Amino acid sequence: MRVFAALPIPSEIKEEIAAVNKSIKKLYSDLKIVDILKMHITLHFFGGISDNEYQVLADLWGNKTLKIPVIKTACGSIDFFPPSGKPRVIYLDLNKGSGQIISYRERLEKLLTEAGFKKDEKIFKPHITLARNKFVYIDRCKLQKLVIPEREFVLDRLVLYQSVLHREGPEYKPLKTVYFE
Repeated sequence: MRVFAALPIPSEIKEEIAAVNKSIKKLYSDLKIVDILKMHITLHFFGGISDNEYQVLADLWGNKTLKIPVIKTACGSIDFFPPSGKPRVIYLDLNKGSGQIISYRERLEKLLTEAGFKKDEKIFKPHITLARNKFVYIDRCKLQKLVIPEREFVLDRLVLYQSVLHREGPEYKPLKTVYFE
């Protein structure tokens, strides 16, 4: 099964982000917009794992060090991966709480590597993916002028999701959850 660890985004914030996505879709109809119901902040993508590896992860989700105080954050500006050239991913940066999210991810990565999982070597930048791009020319400045919701919100749990691939897109099934304090 394919799994990943993520911090879910509260529903009320997803609704506000949906307005941003509508504006993006209006400007660039060929982009693959992320379904608001599936928005999250990915901390670690495992890819395909065995039943034994899943059991190790399920046990790790019971580790007390993963239970932390809630993280307060807020959306920042629209940005892009890669930072130059043709954008492949359009995302919302987080302008508050990023340091806490990064620290939490480091804590998770430490537990994962101690349990025998491969360390994710990519540079981690907390973000919420809005859209993916394969073919479209994008005017970065035009997108960065869009109005972004500035309301603070709370990240209150870590979820291990199963990603089930379908023709119409992935389905994310929560498998294990750690609720924050």
